[in-house]
Amino acid sequence: RCRPLSTMADIYDRAEELNQVSALYNVEIDGVPLQQMSTNELAKIAATRGIPLSHSRAELMQAIARDEQAKRRAGTAPQRKETRHENGGGAPGTIGANAGGYPTSSAPGDVMEDFNASDEEDMLSDPEGYLVGATSMVWEDELYTYGGLAPEGEFVDIILRWSGKDQSTELQARAANPDVGIPPGRYGHTSVVVDDKLYVFGGQGQFGCLNDLWCFDFERCSWSRVDAAGEPPAARTGHCACVSNGVMFVFGGKDVRPGMDSVAHNDLYGYDLKEREWLPIETRWRRPAGGGGCAMTSMNGVLYVLSPSDTMMEMILWCLQLSAQGRLRWTQVPRVGQLPTPRTDYVATLFGANWIVHGGRVLLQDGVLGDTYAFHFPTAEWGRFDPESDTDPRFGHAGSAVDGALVLLHGKRDTFVPSDGDRGDKDTGVCVAINLEEWCTFPEHAPEGDGDSLVDAAFDPHAHRGR
Repeated sequence: RCRPLSTMADIYDRAEELNQVSALYNVEIDGVPLQQMSTNELAKIAATRGIPLSHSRAELMQAIARDEQAKRRAGTAPQRKETRHENGGGAPGTIGANAGGYPTSSAPGDVMEDFNASDEEDMLSDPEGYLVGATSMVWEDELYTYGGLAPEGEFVDIILRWSGKDQSTELQARAANPDVGIPPGRYGHTSVVVDDKLYVFGGQGQFGCLNDLWCFDFERCSWSRVDAAGEPPAARTGHCACVSNGVMFVFGGKDVRPGMDSVAHNDLYGYDLKEREWLPIETRWRRPAGGGGCAMTSMNGVLYVLSPSDTMMEMILWCLQLSAQGRLRWTQVPRVGQLPTPRTDYVATLFGANWIVHGGRVLLQDGVLGDTYAFHFPTAEWGRFDPESDTDPRFGHAGSAVDGALVLLHGKRDTFVPSDGDRGDKDTGVCVAINLEEWCTFPEHAPEGDGDSLVDAAFDPHAHRGR
């Protein structure tokens, strides 16, 4: 039976519309198809052409493509600078970062200049346009970020490799199993690197908190969902994680549901990387407050958790000796030196024998911080960096130590109620760096003879498995 002509005409019109959209996505600028560009690169191009940045990624590509086609018809389109080749001079699966006029960083020793370089034409310097809740990690001395929440509400699902200030390249990640796909966008998750793999757990997704575990293979540039044995931790966001002796530990966080009170977690789980199994870790007596605002790392077979107190009036550092006999017990580390003030949504990362803490949102009052502290493991002492090293206040940001610098990315600002003085002279760029070799209160490495203190002791998660 023949369809009405009007219906067929609608189908043809729709097909033609889809063809036009497809053609727009295939438009190239400087030899790079728009659909292969990162969102950051699209935003820079749009800003230079006067295209509003309030579009979704798809709308932004279409707007740029139409503008490019119009320029070509008018004969005013810029000439192609150079061609970008996949896997050229970057990590596996990346697009060569030298193309399109976006240079890569120079020698590793120039990391401070690379990440703090001035860029007067930076079109992403508006703090209101930065991601919140992304995570950063280092693989083969390169800095990467994953996920985050964009200002317009987009849950980011891409991995970016950073090669300098505001210079990032999106990895062209694929799904190891096309039927499973890649992880949905999220923020407030955790990311840990083990050998050549990145493990991402939980976070806040578009439809609520998550408790899924994904693995990204840097060498193959592919995502796979981890099908683990055992009961995983409850869905959560704002938790913390670290790896010690073949086990990924997850602690704290909270489950946030619309119209309901959030549920804070102070439980500890271990994921056995070899056995691919989740195990609840049983501990006795007191434990860190948990919920949001916690950070975790490991050193010498000991887990360390930094968390606000139950009253949120101070920060407390807890430790858990994994090699202890019998049931494990959390212990408070004595307060020595100057501890960080009460905060949440801060950055915590290792730098040699130091644990670096930066920024965050002030608890129990309005305010955002840009200060930096260090905990020195060999002496169990805290110290605050000289205030001259303070950055612009930010929270919900990401950060890692790379080549002697603390590189900070994205985050949310509070420009109306600064908590630590005037920051008008501070760089508010999406990416800033602090010279740790200059400003860190303690030496990077442990004294000679203490080398064993940096080696994790043996730990059997099955021996401490909870019920």
